[in-house]
Amino acid sequence: MKKHILAVAMVSVSGLTFAQSEPELKTDKSLIDQRMAHQSNTTALTPEVLWKLGRVSAEGLTADGKTLIYAVSQYNFEQNSSERNLFSVAVTGGKAIPFSQEKGGESVVHIAENGDVIYLLKGQLWKKNISGGAATQLTKGELELENVKFSPDGKYILFSQAVLIKKYHSPDRYPDLPKSDAYVFDNLDYRHWDTFNNGKFNHPFVATYDNGVIGEPVDLLQDEPYYSPQMPFGGAEDFAWSPDSKAVLYVSKKKFGTDYAVSTNTDIYRYDLSGKQTTNLTAGMNGYDTNPTYSPNGQMLTWLSMKTEGYEADKNDIVLFDKSSSQRLNLTAHWDGTVNSFIWSKDNRKIYFTAPVKGTVQLFELTVPANLRTKAFPQIQQISSGEFDITGIVGQSDNALVVTSTKLTHAPEVYRYDLSKKELKPVTTVNDELYAGIYTNKVASRVTRASDGKDLFSWVVYPPDFDPAKKISDYSVL
Repeated sequence: MKKHILAVAMVSVSGLTFAQSEPELKTDKSLIDQRMAHQSNTTALTPEVLWKLGRVSAEGLTADGKTLIYAVSQYNFEQNSSERNLFSVAVTGGKAIPFSQEKGGESVVHIAENGDVIYLLKGQLWKKNISGGAATQLTKGELELENVKFSPDGKYILFSQAVLIKKYHSPDRYPDLPKSDAYVFDNLDYRHWDTFNNGKFNHPFVATYDNGVIGEPVDLLQDEPYYSPQMPFGGAEDFAWSPDSKAVLYVSKKKFGTDYAVSTNTDIYRYDLSGKQTTNLTAGMNGYDTNPTYSPNGQMLTWLSMKTEGYEADKNDIVLFDKSSSQRLNLTAHWDGTVNSFIWSKDNRKIYFTAPVKGTVQLFELTVPANLRTKAFPQIQQISSGEFDITGIVGQSDNALVVTSTKLTHAPEVYRYDLSKKELKPVTTVNDELYAGIYTNKVASRVTRASDGKDLFSWVVYPPDFDPAKKISDYSVL
């Protein structure tokens, strides 16, 4: 695999800290004067300004693909607090309409065919139609729901809760010392990145569901010290329903302690509701197996898979299992790249995915083989290009993909990518007004030859008001 080493040079904006290594250029001073006049009412992107930007996340599309529900988180710097609300907007662009403005952090769970949007607020389910009207609270129980997924027939609900399994925290270990605050560990897995293991493990639960009434939940990992969703970043993407609503899939690394800490062998498990039997669908696949996703027609199951146990930076592939032929094929094994995320096309014929390439993250597509028995690998095509990252694919809208995208100089927004014209058009414009008053730093890409002969790819982010004619001696590269 040809290695491109990515280095982003973030240049300090406080003081004279940029060392120029540019060749001497002939500079048109009049152009610089015009630029400075144009930027006279703008400001640099300081940490304070950064916190004023709205954090945009795409929540989902309506069944017809014409309307987007998205969330915006706004932060209050002085109060050290945030507020997250929902909005709707036409995929073709237009005025955004506030959808849910309750206090708290709303997140969409499901958008029904009739336009009913079911969302979570403070651990409870709410419902409101996309066309308007009042919101209705569906659940009012003691259960605080997370990572909710409804069965296709609407009769069951799958969700997660943190369950106390190990008494690491002193109040759990010593009930007579409720105000103590110490942790006792005798092995690894006491922390993953910045998240400590407090003895509680995320478990998947399944229950009957009828218009807000939840039946007795069944813990699919009862009494077991395993996580699902995975810690610390796993979410509802670790869950899936079978198309017939008779089984659920969940991702888990069924190891504990030191074994858990040094392993990357997550598997995808199938739990049958009627027989209450659990089957490991990825037995023998020793790396990460995540993101189980059925094709729209329910005939094929796909997931992301890494090959090597213990290697969390391994190549990420898309693996497909065809139920009708019982054949399994790694669709991207032959391709020199690694997959970030993927979705199926509505016609079941293609898979669209994102992957890093030359310092960016772009869209790719592959055509699903008609006959897996031939073991023929599909052709893979890059379908987008530019100095931006496609950070996620929300869904398909006619002959377009709705995606989230960001640049080094702009926070994520939602865009519509036309598959025929190969162009991005904005769907949300949450931060446009703020960016109009922010100086846009120049960004340039460079490829240089490293000492080992390989290509070294870098992004150079220039400071505000950078003048290539000025020589500055001091520099700092972060």
